[in-house]
Amino acid sequence: MIGNVALGVQQVMISGGIDVSFPAFVVTAMSLVVCAMVDWGVPETGALVPFLMATRGTEAMARGLLNGLVGITIWQRSASG
Repeated sequence: MIGNVALGVQQVMISGGIDVSFPAFVVTAMSLVVCAMVDWGVPETGALVPFLMATRGTEAMARGLLNGLVGITIWQRSASG
């Protein structure tokens, strides 16, 4: 889990969007997810909860991209007359 957090923090640092509060939010979120997994009895080898969270996030990004592309296409067609 720490390795995943480190990779995420590295990406934010490379992009230049890091501030002082970012690592605190990351550590808090990581701790809450791990505690929830332990409470729910998720085994270490079957971490389905984080996988589902990542899948839902990816789905949301794909939907946003699709909506943006459809909106731009409609806007360009209406602007060209």
